[in-house]
Formats: sequence, C-alpha cells, structure tokens
Amino acid sequence: MADLERIARENDTSLEIVRAIADHIGDDADRIRETLDNPDDFDSIVTRALELTGDTSATLRWQGRVIG
Repeated sequence: MADLERIARENDTSLEIVRAIADHIGDDADRIRETLDNPDDFDSIVTRALELTGDTSATLRWQGRVIG
C-alpha cells in the first residue's frame, strides 16, 4: 500500500489529487507517480480531487502548479 501523504509531499501535489489518482488506478506507488507525470484523464482526476475536498472552488497543486 502506497503512502499517499509521502507521494503528495515528494511531488509537491495536493493530497486530494494523489487520493483521486489512487481511487482511479489503485494504490501502487509507482503507478501513482507515473500518472502524475503523464495523466490519462487529467480532468476526471481534478474533478474527483475537488469532490474529495468538499469545495469545488478549492485550490489544488499538481507537481507545483496551481490548478482548480
């Protein structure tokens, strides 16, 4: 099982983004990192992350870039 908080910290990415990826592809750390570098469905991941925050106007980070 991947340490999602650690992956989020190491990749300067919001925990909700990492959780959304894990929801989508599973909790394999290497696959999560690969998806961060090359997402197949960026929009659905961001949408799911915003759902996880409970605030559709929340500011999220994806590898240091502000999104949301």
